[in-house]
Amino acid sequence: MDNEAALPHNNFPVWGFLIAAVFTALVVIYIYRRLFFKTEFPLGVKIIAILFPFAGMIGNFLIFGYTMRMSKGSSFSDVPLMFSSTFFSFILVLFFLLVFHDLLMFIFMIFRAVLIKIINWKMDKDKKVHAVNLTPEGRTVKSIVLLSLAFILFLVGFYQAVCQSPYIEREIFFSKTNNSKYLKIAHLSDLHLGTFTGKKWFSKVIRNVNQYDPDLICITGDFADNRADQREDVTAMLKQFKAPVCYVSGNHEIIWGYQDWIRAVARNRVLVLDGKRTIMNINGKKILVAGIKDIGRNAWYFKVTGVFKKLLVNAPKVDMKILLSHRPEILPSASKEGYDLVLAGHTHDGQSLPFKLFARLLTPYPKGFYKEGKTILFVSPGAGFVGVPLRLGVPKEITFFKLYL
Repeated sequence: MDNEAALPHNNFPVWGFLIAAVFTALVVIYIYRRLFFKTEFPLGVKIIAILFPFAGMIGNFLIFGYTMRMSKGSSFSDVPLMFSSTFFSFILVLFFLLVFHDLLMFIFMIFRAVLIKIINWKMDKDKKVHAVNLTPEGRTVKSIVLLSLAFILFLVGFYQAVCQSPYIEREIFFSKTNNSKYLKIAHLSDLHLGTFTGKKWFSKVIRNVNQYDPDLICITGDFADNRADQREDVTAMLKQFKAPVCYVSGNHEIIWGYQDWIRAVARNRVLVLDGKRTIMNINGKKILVAGIKDIGRNAWYFKVTGVFKKLLVNAPKVDMKILLSHRPEILPSASKEGYDLVLAGHTHDGQSLPFKLFARLLTPYPKGFYKEGKTILFVSPGAGFVGVPLRLGVPKEITFFKLYL
């Protein structure tokens, strides 16, 4: 048995939960200090605000729920998980809004201090200008404004994560000649089917994909955020796709039980291509589709095992070679082996502001098209979300390709 494929459910360590709990408490204390300290809010509101660190622990039900399902294999109620993850999302938005506000205020105070010194340079002592701080009433008004703005931003991010399902059509030209014939591919990545995105949401995805009438459907990992036996209802829906479905695993299949997920997907008329290839005849064209099992970011793995070369050993002559991978970092290796197109995901493009700003620090391929040699890579920002229901400023995407060969 493949040792990496057979990774067991992860046991979330107690110290990890404690660190998360302490971090959450510190974040909420910071929020209290910034919004409720020295304000004119009623005593009852301040008492509730003082208890925010304890309320903030509810956000850790998100982690606790994952812990229970991974370590003990028991089911965890969707209701507390939905509540906790939603609450935690709002806390995150509020926290980063306050950090941004404090950075702006820091810059403002420096500018104000310099400006006052310039103004007071040649003025008499009794006429000098002095900085005026906000009164408790003014701080109260400012806190209400910040809370309202955070709530609006949270609603936008929540809508983009849970409700919005954008379908974007893109064209790729592999031939310089005018060719009206093309291959239609639907690319789905990082669906993360779970608490908020269940049967009803996935049914809508399937309906829209089928309406596009693709020749091929490619799923590049992180299909769901549960054990396979807990999502048999949505897994069975894979049979409703009208076109052939090719699939490779992601890191979340490994987290939730790789072998179980691969068996569950394969039972529903899906071709699992982890370390495999297939040849398809589509519109008179021979298409080779190969896939890579997710093994992490280590590029050396592909060089040591020669997995790309193994996928192409004794391969017949084809019109196009497509490689499916959960992670995009394989582009250099895929280019050396002559693949025409690589479809990947994993990054979520940071999933939400402000994390989007740091996505490029974690990978050189956060989202969109990249090219190395003759190989084109497309990285999907993902069709779902992981952890918290928030995609502020980073919309989801299910991509429809027209490939002109």
